[in-house]
Amino acid sequence: MEGFGGFAGQYEQIEKVSAHHGNFWEVLLYGQLGRDRSVMFDLGEKLEFTTTSEDGRVLAALAHAMRNESARGEYISALGENGKTVDISFATQNWRKAVLDKTRPGRFVRKHFEAMVFTHLAEELRTGDVAVVGSEEYADWSEQLLAWEDIQEKLADCLVEVGLCEEGEAGTFDAASFRRQPEDKLRGAAAAADAGYPDNEGLVIDPETGIPSLKPHRSEGQRPSAKRLEQEVKARMSERTLMGIVARTAYWVEWWRRFGPPSGNDPKLKDPFGRYVLTTFVKGTNMGPYEAAKHIPGVSGHELSYVANRHFSIALLNEAVADLVNAHARLDISQAWGGGTAVAADGTHMDTYLNNLLAETSVRYGTGVGAGSPELSLAA
Repeated sequence: MEGFGGFAGQYEQIEKVSAHHGNFWEVLLYGQLGRDRSVMFDLGEKLEFTTTSEDGRVLAALAHAMRNESARGEYISALGENGKTVDISFATQNWRKAVLDKTRPGRFVRKHFEAMVFTHLAEELRTGDVAVVGSEEYADWSEQLLAWEDIQEKLADCLVEVGLCEEGEAGTFDAASFRRQPEDKLRGAAAAADAGYPDNEGLVIDPETGIPSLKPHRSEGQRPSAKRLEQEVKARMSERTLMGIVARTAYWVEWWRRFGPPSGNDPKLKDPFGRYVLTTFVKGTNMGPYEAAKHIPGVSGHELSYVANRHFSIALLNEAVADLVNAHARLDISQAWGGGTAVAADGTHMDTYLNNLLAETSVRYGTGVGAGSPELSLAA
């Protein structure tokens, strides 16, 4: 306790944190970034940044922070070189609350302004909205696109394939026509929704707030085709137990041989294969050795606990996982989905560029812009 400032120092830290409840973590970030302040400003001076879109608000805020690098006061001016207030509308409401002080109009809280700028700069570098000139990993992705001359010959076939024009349709295709087509489709979909609203029993629009909501959908039961598909799947896929799946993979891949005593000697167990499979099942289901022993005949809680503590470790578990991943990568289904260098589990948060037609907001992950949520478990 004394090494961390004693009881009084710790109590003061707790008081500071408790004063910012409500997920208002932004005001606490500078304490973590302050030690690297000089490094970040040094990088900001030596690297040449450029935007990949027309939005240059973050770089303008960075330039303002660089001009005030030598400032040591609590506040800095909010006016830029042109005499106008620096635009920080790119920041969240919490960041603007931290940066702006109502008692000091026309001023920014310096440390929070710097933390906000470098945080958003890192985010825009990650999403590709800001690039570093001369960099490979953070290069301008727009400069890596194919030249218009290279794709013009194949453009007509591509437009037909994606449904943006009909077969044999002639004419130029530019940004205005591209924008006009989605707008026309949106207007058509909106008109159809408006026309069908009186007969739509599932959609309710609150007359006071205008907020739409959907009633819980009641299933009409399985269709005959779905029942036939289910029967066919069950006929071709044998029913397996979770314990059986663990045992089968252990037998085929032999990942169980990764476990053993720290000495590296052979395990002095009567049945190491069975014991390791059971222990893996118990640890994987988080059941606990003594609770599992109540449901698994022929083994005691002490035996399972002994193996888990003496023959298992994080390093050995990682080696066993690597065996399974490598075995899965050799399967035909894994190779059919790509090179096997990436994987997406159910609902994985997949980051994309912000200026992307495929980007959307996920209900599961909140309001994070530019994130998809694939609902497939595939080797990407």
